[in-house]
Amino acid sequence: MGGEFENLAIISMVLYGFSLLKIKIILNYYAKKIILLRGVAPKGKNRILSISALANMLEEIGFEDVKTYIQSGNIVLTSDLSDEEIRTKVYDCIYNNIGADLAVIVKDVKQLNAAIADFGDELFAAGR
Repeated sequence: MGGEFENLAIISMVLYGFSLLKIKIILNYYAKKIILLRGVAPKGKNRILSISALANMLEEIGFEDVKTYIQSGNIVLTSDLSDEEIRTKVYDCIYNNIGADLAVIVKDVKQLNAAIADFGDELFAAGR
C-alpha cells in the first residue's frame, strides 16, 4: 500500500474504531513481500555462499524483518517500496556484492495466497 490510498485506508480504520496496534498489524501485513530468487546455483557465478549474509546485506540497505529459508533463494521482508523498486534494489544488492545475476520475483502476501488458492491442490498433489 502506498500514498493516498494508504492514507484513506488509515482514516477509514480510525473512523471504524480500529486501535493503533490493529492498524499497524494490518499495514505490516500488506507491507510483507516475498522475494523469489531464480537461478541460484550450488556452484558457479550464481552461487550465494551465505544466505544469512545476504539477509544482513538486505537489512543494511533498508529492508526490515528480513527472513530467509536455507539456500533456497526465498526471502520474506517488509518494505513500503513498490514491487519494481524492491526488485531493482534486491537485484543490485546481489549483483554488486555477490556477482550473481539472478531473476528477482517480488510478490505480496495477497498474491501468494491467490496463487495457492488457484493452484494449491495441483501444486501439493505434484509434490507427493
